Amino acid sequence: MAEFEHGPTGVKNFIHQLLKENTAVQVTIHDIFSNEDRIAYRFSVSMTDIASGRMVDVMLLAIDRFVDGQIAEEWQLSAPGNW
Repeated sequence: MAEFEHGPTGVKNFIHQLLKENTAVQVTIHDIFSNEDRIAYRFSVSMTDIASGRMVDVMLLAIDRFVDGQIAEEWQLSAPGNW
């Protein structure tokens, strides 16, 4: 997959590519916290990889900082499996 393009167009392109390469995609949001100009969220993505037929589970943690209602910075941590 190509490098992620930032902004709304990048998110749309990422989702289209994710759905094209995987089936049975399920996203579960486990936690969301906010404080002043930041929001943190922990979520998992489960999907079946079309090429291998294997189930893939990834847990992600992200923190976004907002300026004027838009994401100015984002930090992410991801790892296989659930935690």
